[in-house]
Amino acid sequence: MLRLMRAPNRVSLLVLLLAFGTVSAAQEATSQGDEGRKIGDLNSKESLRIRFQSRGDYHSHDRFVTITGGVAKTAIVAEPSRDSVGVTHKAGGLVALSSAAVAGLDALLDYYRNPRKEDCLVVDTITLNWLENGKPQGIERFSDASCMVERTRGVLSIQRLIRHVQEKQVRRKAPVQPPPARAKPPPPQPQPTRAKGQRPQPARQWPPRSEEP
Repeated sequence: MLRLMRAPNRVSLLVLLLAFGTVSAAQEATSQGDEGRKIGDLNSKESLRIRFQSRGDYHSHDRFVTITGGVAKTAIVAEPSRDSVGVTHKAGGLVALSSAAVAGLDALLDYYRNPRKEDCLVVDTITLNWLENGKPQGIERFSDASCMVERTRGVLSIQRLIRHVQEKQVRRKAPVQPPPARAKPPPPQPQPTRAKGQRPQPARQWPPRSEEP
């Protein structure tokens, strides 16, 4: 009887372990009623605050991207900096998002919401905070270790968006070189003058006639 009771328990435990392993091997995501929301649907009162953290053997990144809604959507990139009070956000730049960029970011959200095979040593952690009039409306969290986001067609990764903003800031800060000054033409040479009634002298020839063979 004891053996018959233990067998189902072992099966249940095995099922739980397999389910846990499947979730941990795929992208981990938790959400609060915001699955399927799109950046393209944000109105002028709504915004999306993204925290992007990436950890690997040779790098560690932590960035914030705030996307404002409305007809013309913008992305503001910031990075956290610690001071005596706590953690503040240091602005890093702003860029207007084209319709193609918005579509690429929506494709990125679909990418994170669908589990993928994880076999990479780089782990990206993404937190989405959906806001309306600055008040939280929902949150989504993802963990991705697939290293495939940069190679997925139609997807605009957070890394690429941050690099674009940073490159634009560098171009803005670059000093503007003045155009080269145009060289002044040489002053006109004075023409030789001759007295009134004086016949013009013939031009000298080379070689002189006395030296001709």
